[in-house]
Parts: sequence; structure tokens; C-alpha cells
Amino acid sequence: LSGQAKIRLGARKVEIGPAAAAYFPPNVPHSIKTLGEEKFEYLYTYSTPKTGQNITPEAVSDDEANLFDLLNLPDTRWALSEDFENWVACEPTKGDGVRVRFLFDEVRGKHLEMQVGIGEIGPNIHYTLHYHAMPEIYYVLDGSAIVWLGEEKVEVSKGDTLYLPANIVHGVDNSSEQPLRLYY
Repeated sequence: LSGQAKIRLGARKVEIGPAAAAYFPPNVPHSIKTLGEEKFEYLYTYSTPKTGQNITPEAVSDDEANLFDLLNLPDTRWALSEDFENWVACEPTKGDGVRVRFLFDEVRGKHLEMQVGIGEIGPNIHYTLHYHAMPEIYYVLDGSAIVWLGEEKVEVSKGDTLYLPANIVHGVDNSSEQPLRLYY
């Protein structure tokens, strides 16, 4: 969200800033070190196989971390800036009014268990009601809108996080003059 950091995955180190994403696979040593004077703010989430699972960090030496060497290539992608990916239209009938940048998925990094990206819904655009077999989490980066969750409407704005359960019909009305940008 803000600031700069050097992230490490095993033996590899990469500098990142706002509008970047990183994926740390299980059982691979990783770290984050702030660079510069600005506070480094970021979002994170864990995927666990069962509710209530405890995630306990364990310190490792540089030598132990260096035993893992995952290159940052298309098949093993683990870090990137969003501007490396092109926008993809989600609703062609609305031009580029509803678009996404895929950051991690089954193609970009071979991440079968998740999909991460940046979404943008243009001013005065309705993103059609739809549903998915998987749950979603939205974090609003900029703008404001109404998100429909079934029959319920939820007003969201910058800094809000919203959980959408699997198979719930949802859509977005951006009736403002600013684009709605979100991580999903």
C-alpha cells in the first residue's frame, strides 16, 4: 500500500513498493525488510487447511534460507509489480469500464489454490451480478461504490475490506465520478 521493502524468499531478494504483490509458499523461509524512512504498509492473508490453525513463525539462518532457490519466472512467480500485467476487460459490453490485472493464478506462477489481482470499475459503471464457486476478499484501494451481496447492499470506500462467500450472487455499482480500484 505504501513505502518500499526488500522481500526475501529463500535465497532470492526483490525490492517492492506500492502496487506490488508477493506470494510466499508454505515451508520456504521468507522475510520483509523496510527500506527508507516511509512506513511500509501492506496487506496479507494466510490460507489454512482448517479453521483455527495456528501459524507460528520460526527463525532460520541465512545459510538455511539459501538452501531454497525459487526463481521469479512465469511458472514460479512469487513477486511482481502490478504494471507488469496488462488490463483485461471483464465485461466486453462495457469496454474497459470493468477490468482486472491478474497477478497470481494458475497461469501466473502456477498457483492453483488462489487468484490475486487488481480490479477497476470505472465511474458510473454497473458490474453485472454474477457468482463464483470460490470465496473472494475485496480490499478497496481507491474510490467508493455499492457492492451487492445477494439482496444486501454494502457501501464501501478506500480502506474497506469485504468478504464474499462462495456462490453468493454479487455485483458492484460505482455511481461516483472516480474509478473504484481494489485488490481481490
